[in-house]
Amino acid sequence: MIKVQEVLNILNEWAPPAVAWEKDNIGLLVGDPGAEITGILVALDVTSEVVHEARERSVNLIVAHHPVIFHPVKSIRVDTPQGELLSVALSAGINIVAVHTNIDIADDGLNHSLARLIGLRHLEPLDAVTGHSRAIWMELSSMNGVAEDLERRLVDVKNISWRKQSIDEHTYRYEIHGPSWRMGEVRDLVRKLESSEPVDLGEVSLAGSVSGYGLGVMGYFDREFTAHEFLQQVKERLQVGVLRTSPLLDRPIRRVAVCGGAGSSLLPLAVTRGLDAFVTSDISYHSFHDAAGALLLVDAGHYETEQVFIESCTQRLKKELMDFPDRIPILPVRTCTNVVHYV
Repeated sequence: MIKVQEVLNILNEWAPPAVAWEKDNIGLLVGDPGAEITGILVALDVTSEVVHEARERSVNLIVAHHPVIFHPVKSIRVDTPQGELLSVALSAGINIVAVHTNIDIADDGLNHSLARLIGLRHLEPLDAVTGHSRAIWMELSSMNGVAEDLERRLVDVKNISWRKQSIDEHTYRYEIHGPSWRMGEVRDLVRKLESSEPVDLGEVSLAGSVSGYGLGVMGYFDREFTAHEFLQQVKERLQVGVLRTSPLLDRPIRRVAVCGGAGSSLLPLAVTRGLDAFVTSDISYHSFHDAAGALLLVDAGHYETEQVFIESCTQRLKKELMDFPDRIPILPVRTCTNVVHYV
């Protein structure tokens, strides 16, 4: 049977914990990593209704975007909403995983799904993450096959690049570049090689960004839109009845950025990059003032801009678990957890 830890490994491969906000609370928050999974429910939020839905649909793993535990828990009392939720989950053997800011920042993460949904192409991060790129170097001898062994093993490590230089007739210098979360695999390879030959290993952080990873996503439409056409497309694609916007500008809309959830901190960067519009949520009155005359700022709602997680995560898990011998149901949540209503 598929275990909770195996699903967590798949999610960590997609959305590395290393890129998450340092104060975030992600990963397995409730349950047992060794538990065998009967099914997976993918949700945006974990509420009591979502936990009860998991029980009714006979699944014992909830993969959610928002952490069910965010602030330190000082007590678990069943006469409080959170305590009751956690009590029911634990007593029913329901495990809960959160994939939060790491999926916001990940390559092909939540914001890429949001951008594609509203029709953007040629996607790249609005604010690329830095400080996660690293280089490892070492010198190896070709006399005993260690260098060739390393090259065969490096082929299986994703997202890295490497080059070698001849030091002398029998010695090579290897330099390996990649994101910080891949370097553990490289170090493991080196430890295996050390049984044949001691390896002098060096490692350094690089200033550059990691391709594809960052806060927010920007891209292009295939054609220019008027402001009214653009807003209508956003409403239709996100199934939003009402949008809050800054004053409409008399210019075409083609270059656009998105950030699911509260992304107004990226507004200055969107303006600096000369974008025509920026779609996010939880925008303050003063941020609308800051955007006026510079670009079209659109508040499409927190739930509405993040609901793409449910479908994208469901499909990702179905694809990744397809080759496992045991097939388990992977279900998008039916319960709507949007607590914001327009009257």
